[in-house]
Amino acid sequence: MNALSEQILSELRHLLSEMSDGGSVGPSVYDTARALQFHGTVTGRQDAYAWLIAQQQPDGGWGSADFPLFRHAPTWAALLALQRADPLPGAADAVQAATRFLERQPDPYAQAVPEDAPIGAELILPQLCGEAASLLGGVAFPRHPALLPLRQACLVKLGAVATLPSGHPLLHSWEAWGTSPTTACPDDYGSIGISPAATAAWRAHA
Repeated sequence: MNALSEQILSELRHLLSEMSDGGSVGPSVYDTARALQFHGTVTGRQDAYAWLIAQQQPDGGWGSADFPLFRHAPTWAALLALQRADPLPGAADAVQAATRFLERQPDPYAQAVPEDAPIGAELILPQLCGEAASLLGGVAFPRHPALLPLRQACLVKLGAVATLPSGHPLLHSWEAWGTSPTTACPDDYGSIGISPAATAAWRAHA
């Protein structure tokens, strides 16, 4: 093993040792929430909704407190998914707690975009925020204004392309910008951008 590989492994071990959960990998709150939202009905998905509610953190948000910039997307997505699950046990309380969490959180995109912002944040977060605003217009949610020019620039570029080729990076966030199934083609495995959320959105439009 060469020196560069050793250095990378050493840095990874250090990062994992500092993580509260040791770097565990599990199902995605964001993808699960988006898939539930795009499915359109609660019937037959009660277990998935229950799992989603169980992942909520004590402060009302979703995602690890170790990575605050990565909490907005899963929290927005879970909030939107649970809006339609009000009859399920715990759903209404989860929505209220998520709303309070988002109201309390400072907007990391109020003035500028942090260098370590999640990939695709400029497309995903404004779209989620817009959806939530249409449902809960009176709530003082963060609006992520610094992301809006970046989103608009991406949408202009996407508008000039009829169909993105399989493997294009922007397909991974198709759920945040796609409006017509003709703009993307499933890969050989039937996915859009190797993303459960993008695939669920595409199937809902197809």
